[in-house]
Amino acid sequence: MDCKSNNVMADTACLFDSPPHPSKKYMKRDFSGMVSKQTSRTLKPVKYYLIDFGLAEIYRPQDAPFLRQGPWGGDKTVPEHLVPDALPCDPFAVDVYCLGNFLRQVFLDVRIRN
Repeated sequence: MDCKSNNVMADTACLFDSPPHPSKKYMKRDFSGMVSKQTSRTLKPVKYYLIDFGLAEIYRPQDAPFLRQGPWGGDKTVPEHLVPDALPCDPFAVDVYCLGNFLRQVFLDVRIRN
């Protein structure tokens, strides 16, 4: 998996009274006016979708342990990939790290905008 911000999509339609325009988020999709109702993701849960499985691989159970030589993917902070000449590592652990890092960056390390 290549879990980074441009490989995760959100269906935010539930947050608005009418669908917002993709690039002008405060305008209605047809530009007939401003989107009048907005709500919180905690009140109306948003669905998130992982996209871009171009780096995905299939592993058969009989081929365990699953080890892969890094680096791969867009997250360049994976600890296993920072060591020069690192040994092959568990790609599932790397996926968990990348997903957790994405969630931390997008949802926890946020700044309040005025």
